[in-house]
Formats: sequence, structure tokens, C-alpha cells
Amino acid sequence: MVATARRELAGTIPDRSWARWAAQLAPTAAVEAVMAWLDAGQPDREQAAERIGQALDGIIRAAQPLTGS
Repeated sequence: MVATARRELAGTIPDRSWARWAAQLAPTAAVEAVMAWLDAGQPDREQAAERIGQALDGIIRAAQPLTGS
């Protein structure tokens, strides 16, 4: 999963170190998000995938270069 994430994120995150970080974190976050959703009683099934995707988008945004620094 990490290798696949690394390939996918390489073109999205310019800094290789942060791309590796995101590639390590994203699969773990995705699995944990699904498990937490199941433990919470599977709320809002129609939007669950989109919400989990938003959480993963947060990881990708966090790995992007900071502006104004």
C-alpha cells in the first residue's frame, strides 16, 4: 500500500521527504478511518467514502509546501 501511495503522491507532493511521509501515513489513516467508521455504527453510508477521502486530502495538504513561510 505504501509503494502504491508513493507512486500516486510523487506527482502531487514536490518534496520527496514529505511525499514519503504522506505515503507512509495515508494507508494507515485510511484503514483506521474505516475501522473507526465501523466502530461508530457506520453513520451516513452514502457519504462515508467522501468523508474518508477528505481526511486523506488533509494528509496531502499537510505535505504540501507551506505558503507564507
